[in-house]
Amino acid sequence: MRRNQILLIVLMVVTAVLTSIRGGTITYTLFYFVWGAPILSGLYLLYVYVRFRIYQDIERRTLVKGEKVPYTFQLSNHDIITYTSVRVRFFDRLSGIEGIEQNKNYSFTPGQSYKKETIICVKYRGEYSVGVDRAEIMDFLHLFKMTYRYPKSIMVTVLPIIPHYENLAVAVEEYAENINVNSARHEESYPDVELRKYITGDSIRAVNWKASARGRELFTRKYIDETNPAVLLLADFSSTGLNGEDKILIEDKLIEANLGIADYLYRKNVTIDTLFCDDEIKVLPIYSKAGMDNFYNICAKNSFNARLGAPELLYERGRGAYVQVIIVTHKISEELMKVAVGIASKGRLINIVHIGDDSLTDRMWEDNTGVRITHILSEQEVGDVLDRKV
Repeated sequence: MRRNQILLIVLMVVTAVLTSIRGGTITYTLFYFVWGAPILSGLYLLYVYVRFRIYQDIERRTLVKGEKVPYTFQLSNHDIITYTSVRVRFFDRLSGIEGIEQNKNYSFTPGQSYKKETIICVKYRGEYSVGVDRAEIMDFLHLFKMTYRYPKSIMVTVLPIIPHYENLAVAVEEYAENINVNSARHEESYPDVELRKYITGDSIRAVNWKASARGRELFTRKYIDETNPAVLLLADFSSTGLNGEDKILIEDKLIEANLGIADYLYRKNVTIDTLFCDDEIKVLPIYSKAGMDNFYNICAKNSFNARLGAPELLYERGRGAYVQVIIVTHKISEELMKVAVGIASKGRLINIVHIGDDSLTDRMWEDNTGVRITHILSEQEVGDVLDRKV
């Protein structure tokens, strides 16, 4: 396009000089042609911009991270003139489309259309647009370009996955074996106080067979839990201070880390409390699949606008009788570290999983006894860091 613009300017200057020096029919014809062509080309571009149409559709708009769904994309020319150069740009940072070229130029004769049925894959948790972002339309002389912003973008809601880590980088093995909430010994130690319907994941030992036979569905015993949870998982749902795609990317990593750690501890039968803030400070225990499901739903719907961050939550509720505190946060501050070091000085293990750009300021705290920091950089995958390879 730049080359054509330079050539046009040269021709306009040459024809203007020739007209002023020589005149004549041929000279004036060239002058009017060279000076009129860009005007006609610009009017053509405006016409195509107004008349251009894009159609797209997706099978479902509520998806799970990593899921692939059918996607239909169509360009059509319902006019009586040819569309000479149309280039369609797709959202490609948070999602991907199979079999479609980003840099392909499309040309359409009157009545012609281009339809593609393919697959779209969503890569991150959150709410965002997928499919067509914009179209770049050029005139027939390739002098001008206009960007057509697609007004009806496809908004999808992407739910997080629960990663299953085999060897968590945050060490809990030294006491995991001693704290079982679903063990047979625990079930024999505490009498049941009431019955509830069976939930997938409950121990088969907890089933009350007599009550199940009477009710013709499975019932399990509820037990009085007189033990304190071993681990506190603090989920920092405060604002990351980012916008757009960067915000979605960092929030996705925070959610994945929280769910992965909670799932690992749950599968290891470690008693766990999750601590977070939305409209108020909340503590959610996870000792059954129902608790894990509740935490998943909270993570899936969270909008990261909590009024309290990690330092305030740790100060308010993190000083209980926990063996270990795991903090998942996007910001390491001096305030957070002072509270963490104070708790660690009482013999408790403090782990901080920091997701975001690393800095020397963060690392200066790592030598404090009892406080261990695991850094996950923006460009790193959470599983590559938290799932320790053995």
